[in-house]
Amino acid sequence: MRTFIDRDLLRRLLARHRRVLAATLAGLAALLALSVIRAPQEPAPATDIPAIGSGPTLGEVAVPVILKDPAVASITEPGDLVDVIAVPEAVPGSGEAAQPARIVARRARVIEAADPGSGLMPMTTPVLVVAVDEATALALAEAGTNLSIAVHPTA
Repeated sequence: MRTFIDRDLLRRLLARHRRVLAATLAGLAALLALSVIRAPQEPAPATDIPAIGSGPTLGEVAVPVILKDPAVASITEPGDLVDVIAVPEAVPGSGEAAQPARIVARRARVIEAADPGSGLMPMTTPVLVVAVDEATALALAEAGTNLSIAVHPTA
């Protein structure tokens, strides 16, 4: 049986472009993971106070926060207010003192708390989606992945 695809040519093309292919597939996997944790939302009510579980309001953006400890994400639910804390990792043998932890985002509203074991592609780290302003979103992006949260009490 004759095939229309030259296997040697296909093998050479894949070998030559494997990094581009790997990056593309990783990007698609990230988009799929985000689409799994982001459930369809109902239209927001016409009030100034955002509903629990609603998306970002005017002037806010939704930011995924990858948490270090899976147990921390389990104590949150949509609508909670949290402080996002960056905990710098000390490099062993560097001789440098570890920097103190710092609050990156104050009173960020939780939009979605993704369970690491749920969805089509189970994740090993928990993801929390929070609504913050754009400046805070940039600070969260710069903070890295060694993040924790402090949950504010609800009234």
